Amino acid sequence: MISGKLKGALVALAVAMLLPGAAFAQIDTWTDSCTLDDTFATEGSIFASLGLVDFETWAEFDVDADSVPDAWQAQLLAYALCGGNATAQASFDNNYAEVENLITEFTALVSYIGANNDDVTAFGVALNALGGPEAACNSPASLAAAPPLDTYFAALQGSLPGIVTIGDAYIVVGAIMADSASEYGPFPPVLGLLKNVLAELGGQSTEAQAEVLDIVPVADVATLAQALTVLQAIAANFVTACGVTLDAQAVALATTIGTPPTLSVPALQVFDLGSKAAGEDFAGAGDYNGDSVTNAQVAGYVAGASGNENDFVAGATGELGDFWLGNPNLPVAGLLGLGAAVCGLSAAGALTLRRRK
Repeated sequence: MISGKLKGALVALAVAMLLPGAAFAQIDTWTDSCTLDDTFATEGSIFASLGLVDFETWAEFDVDADSVPDAWQAQLLAYALCGGNATAQASFDNNYAEVENLITEFTALVSYIGANNDDVTAFGVALNALGGPEAACNSPASLAAAPPLDTYFAALQGSLPGIVTIGDAYIVVGAIMADSASEYGPFPPVLGLLKNVLAELGGQSTEAQAEVLDIVPVADVATLAQALTVLQAIAANFVTACGVTLDAQAVALATTIGTPPTLSVPALQVFDLGSKAAGEDFAGAGDYNGDSVTNAQVAGYVAGASGNENDFVAGATGELGDFWLGNPNLPVAGLLGLGAAVCGLSAAGALTLRRRK
């Protein structure tokens, strides 16, 4: 799984990004020349450097465990995209836009947390400092006068440890916000370096898509948003008798909290060219050219012959007919013409790629 090691890896990469030469061009529009294969390789190498999965290099990546290296599947997608396949382009553009939206939402989340966590914590500290009769304002029992805030607060106590008083709730949530700012702060710039490869992996297969979505802490952010919604309601309905200063602070905090942040699950599309019954044409179990030999089988033949991603693309697409490295059906005599066929194909530009830049 991708989750678990994210915080340290992202912080380390964020520091590395400050070094000269760390910026990478992003792909934005379709043009007449294409180096998408290089783009996927560059971003894949960055992804591998994060240490989020049990693969040390992009060449070793197989996040969906379908027996086809992700780098090879990315090369196959580049072939389709750069070759002008409109269906593949539409799905890739959708995924790319969804990743960009995720970056936008993460940016807003980090900005919100940075602007509000100190105020949330400060209000909790002020509540816990109340003494004498005013201390009753800090008791959860006081919320019974404004139902259903008492029920909401009880639920908050059940979901977050260490909450006894109302002030405790603000302090605990404020600490969560501070931790979240540290953890999520590097997300936007790092994801900005991975937009293309995440769009590719997110559409490569159902399993690969699940791994990509695993880096998005939607549930954690939803819990934080729910907690903030409760605390905003308590502040907005704060009853007097706790002092003019604290009452004013509560009113200001209710306005400050505003609408808590949310993260939406990116609506990524698995690439399906619509021409094969099995669907998911780029997955290991898929059959890109419909010749009854799956992509995983082709990859196995190519790997067995010490081939590379270009050989895989040739075998998966049938662009060279039977003349691809590792083909068990290739006649012995056909080997003599294999080199010439590849050279001729290269000269003719039949596998030319188009780039988004």
